[in-house]
Amino acid sequence: MLCFRYRKLLVPYAEGALDGAARSRVEMHLSRCASCRAELECVKSVSDALRSSDVPAAEPSSDLWARVRERIVAQPAPPHRRFAVPQTAFTFACVLLIGLVGWSFYARILAPEEIPRAASRSAEVLKNAAPVAKTKTAPPDYSDGTASERLSSSGKPGSPAASKPSEPQVVAKAPESPAAFSEVADAEVLKAAPRTDYPIAPAPAVGAAAPERKAAPYEGYAPQQPALSSGVEPAKERSKPDADYAPLGGKQMNEGQRGRAARSYYQAYLNSNPEEWPAITESVEKAGALKITAEQAEADFNAHGGKMAGLVLYTLQSRQNDASAMAATARRLVSLHPEDPGLWLKLGEACEAAGDRSAAVDAYRKAASFSDKDISARANANLQRLKAASPGG
Repeated sequence: MLCFRYRKLLVPYAEGALDGAARSRVEMHLSRCASCRAELECVKSVSDALRSSDVPAAEPSSDLWARVRERIVAQPAPPHRRFAVPQTAFTFACVLLIGLVGWSFYARILAPEEIPRAASRSAEVLKNAAPVAKTKTAPPDYSDGTASERLSSSGKPGSPAASKPSEPQVVAKAPESPAAFSEVADAEVLKAAPRTDYPIAPAPAVGAAAPERKAAPYEGYAPQQPALSSGVEPAKERSKPDADYAPLGGKQMNEGQRGRAARSYYQAYLNSNPEEWPAITESVEKAGALKITAEQAEADFNAHGGKMAGLVLYTLQSRQNDASAMAATARRLVSLHPEDPGLWLKLGEACEAAGDRSAAVDAYRKAASFSDKDISARANANLQRLKAASPGG
């Protein structure tokens, strides 16, 4: 609330000096503002105390205004100060003003007359310093029978003058106007211009795949790798395994840098083929980094849902013997990539390890329904084993 607008009206309100509209506004504000009500009580108490006092009001003396007037007249008048401009600033302003006036006069009157004279001087200089241009002429024609006369006039038949006629030199005509001067200058610039007709590589055909660009990963960086099959993709489609990330993770674990070690171990998985993962997992387990590496893989899998991240997480959970976590990871992998028969096989193995026989049978049957002979044979073998182990045979 804007209390300051109403507090200055509290005294007139308490004295009853406000009109109807102002009084109603003050009363409405007082009904909503406790601080202003308290201020009004203070004003009323002071007013009541002043009314109840028996002290008569003091009246000013009759000669008060005369004494005040005498003091005003006796006071000396203040000195009149004019605006003083420093001498240096005034001189600079004058010089600047004179320069501006002179420039304006030159630009409007003298400059238009100087331009034609400058152009004529440029044309005169070009005329005096015109370049000599050589023109090639056709070889002389001796079919008119004047070859002997030419040889006799030039000396011996074997002399250079007799064998090769002199080339005439033609002096180029100087331009007659500034426009012609600009044309000659443009021709010279074009002669000295750099070559621009270099061969250009042809543009790729429409629909062609762009060339692959690979950047070397730096320490602690784990980019999302392309999705792989669940264990049967050839190694030539993967990047070259980087054997430095696993030792780097062990060094970082020894130095207490657990977060960097987890990223390095995870990068070692991403930069290698699934056939090499058991060796990496042994080094991770030896360093005691199974849990933190699994957390790194799980964070990447939850953020991007990549197949590679899910398979790394499944491998680490398998080494930790966490069957329920394996089943959850396999279910999500299957939901994201239902066309991969190897993921259905892993789901069946995880459900079987977790004790969910019916889910394992369904996953094995789904894996066996694909055209992959290897995955289908393994899934049928697992189905036969579960059927033989069942109580009913």
